[in-house]
Amino acid sequence: MREALRAGAKRFADGETDPAPVLAAMRAVLESGTDRIDYVAAVDPDTLRPARRLGEGTVLLVAAHVGAARLIDNRILTAAADFGD
Repeated sequence: MREALRAGAKRFADGETDPAPVLAAMRAVLESGTDRIDYVAAVDPDTLRPARRLGEGTVLLVAAHVGAARLIDNRILTAAADFGD
């Protein structure tokens, strides 16, 4: 989960503002490490509607299954992302 969010944040930090390639990068990471993906999304922090463009404050969301566990995580995009987490 964390690696998928990190991949999305890295694409944003590299200058990508179109959600589609960011979400695709996240999904690719999840596909190799989970049993089933429920959702991968980039949303506006105020409305929780899908983001049309990524910017600081956009929230990346993921939910996926690993075995019997359903894992949910998120990451808020910032310009000064730390990828050591």
